[in-house]
Amino acid sequence: MPGQREQIERLLDEMERESRESYARGWRDAIAALQAKAPEMAPINPIADKGGNGANVDSVALQRQRGRPEKAISLVKNEIFAEPGLRGVDIVRSLEKKGTPVGDRTVRSALRRLKGTKIAWQRNGKWYSKSKDRPDENEIGEVSRAPPH
Repeated sequence: MPGQREQIERLLDEMERESRESYARGWRDAIAALQAKAPEMAPINPIADKGGNGANVDSVALQRQRGRPEKAISLVKNEIFAEPGLRGVDIVRSLEKKGTPVGDRTVRSALRRLKGTKIAWQRNGKWYSKSKDRPDENEIGEVSRAPPH
């Protein structure tokens, strides 16, 4: 009469064998499914030999963007310099129209940073660019007269 420990070991061995068999069965089923689908799939052509140096000579060549995308703060700064007197929400809308959508909260963060670095300033909820060559501005950004806007 086998002991309890031997029965447990036999059950564990049987469970391990069953798990290996079920894994192998699943693998075979997956391979069979892939082989059944393979004839339905379109063949993938390797790179066709176009002759010459292999350059793309199609008349409609796709333009790929190169480099890193422009940062949101520079987009906001350019928008303020191009069109001063916009409110924050107007900057968001203007950037969306130009195809470079920037989130509302991102624009607000950029405006706050531009204000902190004295590149832009706000008056009555509208944003204006600060020119670097203002003769009436001292070294800490204070002006001796009222702003022109």
